[in-house]
Parts: sequence; C-alpha cells; structure tokens
Amino acid sequence: MRIRVSHFILFFLCFSWTAAASEGSVTVTAAWSRATAPGASTAVVYLRLENQSNLTVTVEGVETSMDAKARIHKTVSKEGVMKMTPVKELSLAPGEQVEFKPGGLHVMLMGLTRLLDEGETFPIRVTFLKHPDVRADVLVGTAGQMKAP
Repeated sequence: MRIRVSHFILFFLCFSWTAAASEGSVTVTAAWSRATAPGASTAVVYLRLENQSNLTVTVEGVETSMDAKARIHKTVSKEGVMKMTPVKELSLAPGEQVEFKPGGLHVMLMGLTRLLDEGETFPIRVTFLKHPDVRADVLVGTAGQMKAP
C-alpha cells in the first residue's frame, strides 16, 4: 500500500507542476527610475508588464527593499490639472502588455530615506493574486529623464 500511495503522490506532484508550467508567466522588463534630488522622499518607477500566460492576472501590489512604500498610481488630467490617483485594481488579460511611463501608470515610492543615484540598481517585486511574484531590477537614470535608460 505504501508504494501505491507514494506513486500516487509522485504522479500528482508531477502533474501539478506540468499544469502550472503550461500556464505561462508574467514578465517585468525595462524597469527604471530617476535619480532623486537631495531631501526628496519620493521617487517613481516605470516598467513594462506583460502577461504571457493563458489566464487573466491581477496585480496585488509592488514591494521593494528600499525603505519606502510602493504603490501603483496613475496620472490623470482633471479640469486641466494633472493629479496622481492610486490604482485600486490592475488586471492583465492573456497576452496583454501594460507600459508604466511618465504621464501614465507608475509605481510611486513614498518615504525614501536615501537618495537614488544615477547608475545604481535596486530590486522590486510585483505581487499577484493567484500567480507567483515577479522580481526585477530597477535601473536609476538621470534626474530629468523621460525614457528608459
């Protein structure tokens, strides 16, 4: 009986792994930020998020090892005034790609305790509901940069 149970468990684990692997993945690429000025306690991160799986995925949040809170925001224009608003939910359909860029979606880093220096990198992790987290390195460009370095 022990042999049969162990074979069943082994078969189940192999089948589960194969099913999960066939769902594809989500990628985070071209992650970048700008160097911060002395005294700044906020910064932004831009990136490209692509759902290469065959399931809709929902972003739960963003985390960083920096001493800062990371939140997804969107820049919107209301009555001629640009404002940043938190994004409550961000879902990507299979094959969908979303660009976080100046004037649109971005990750807001709030409560920074040190400067971001041009040329350095730091890690972020995008978390999802019912999908593994995705880690990426953010490259810091110049202070006034408007495109990925």
